[in-house]
Amino acid sequence: MSEAQLIADVLITLSNGPARLYRLNAGVAWAGSIIERTARRLVLLDYHPVRLAPEGFSDIDGWLTRTITPDMVGTQIAQWVSIETKFGRNKATPVQRSFIDMVKTAGGLSGVAYSVDDARKIITP
Repeated sequence: MSEAQLIADVLITLSNGPARLYRLNAGVAWAGSIIERTARRLVLLDYHPVRLAPEGFSDIDGWLTRTITPDMVGTQIAQWVSIETKFGRNKATPVQRSFIDMVKTAGGLSGVAYSVDDARKIITP
């Protein structure tokens, strides 16, 4: 298994019912008009950077629908979910750890998952 397969497994297994999860890429991509494309080369005309999620954002993000009680009985909110997936001996970087802590401090659900069961534990408080 790879980290990419783990991400796919978590998304397929847990993004149902009250949970809606999606893959969020961080970093920079490039966009422009393709003028040459081979198996190993892509040449763009009038290229420009496209900023993706900021550094540190988790691999999987989304929300978990919750019903608030008792003063707001019946009202539903979306509780932020952020799951950083890791495979093997890989560990969360300090900036990823900081993002996880920020989400938790704000009332969201966040953590590092090495398996689908780890991810399930993050969204099942």
